[in-house]
Amino acid sequence: SKTVSEETPAEDVSACLGHLVKLLDSDTTINLRGVKITLDHCFKVSPVGVIHVDMRELSDVEAWAAYLSSTGDLAVAKEKRTFVEKIRCSEEDLASALGISSVHCTSAVAHSRQCEAFLGSLLQAAGRAGPLSSAKPIKVVVEACDDLAISETDGSVVLPVSAGAEEALSFLRANLTDALLTTMKYDKELKELDRLKCLVRSRLKIRIYSKDKSVTLHEFRQCSNRLVRMSKSLLPYTEGLNVRVSDANRMSDTSVDIAWNFAA
Repeated sequence: SKTVSEETPAEDVSACLGHLVKLLDSDTTINLRGVKITLDHCFKVSPVGVIHVDMRELSDVEAWAAYLSSTGDLAVAKEKRTFVEKIRCSEEDLASALGISSVHCTSAVAHSRQCEAFLGSLLQAAGRAGPLSSAKPIKVVVEACDDLAISETDGSVVLPVSAGAEEALSFLRANLTDALLTTMKYDKELKELDRLKCLVRSRLKIRIYSKDKSVTLHEFRQCSNRLVRMSKSLLPYTEGLNVRVSDANRMSDTSVDIAWNFAA
């Protein structure tokens, strides 16, 4: 798969990818299955195995062929991807051992031996202690931070990759109730958000209806209810639009932003 750095001209992207496609069509020995490539302005391999290429240097088929044959980036990327895949398997094993919904290591730590060791020691500790009771909805996030914490947003249990296994497990058990309550509240808000989106989309024939991060659920609900009440008069102007509830009225490249407290 490929991704593109921001502010890259579409015609340059198309030309660069076109050269790569021609090379792959002419040389079936090149295997890019599972490889993730970002068209960038430098050559590097990210910690999680994503290959960044300088598209300015890959201006023809020959340049792509020379790059893929002369550098070790493909091998390095494969090694890093394989390591991260093992981390993901360990996450699943740990979630099962703890009896929780999921364990996720952020990309900032998932490539590290420290993360591998932390998951291994935590899995051993969980095996000795047994699964947590009534903890199925709980989500654990392992990241590069200093403090053990419960996310005030979604109730995720945040564990520093540098923490000790027994310390992390004790924190998880001690804060289980708070994490569950916050998680249930968050899940309820997500369901309410989906209900409002479906309602407004159906009444105003909007293609995409979304919420900016700056807008609270309460503000989004107020705005959505107003739009539904005004749907008959707004329908001639809203059909097919992408509408986002935000903090101000504005136009963007992809949507029409409306202030959550817009004036009728």
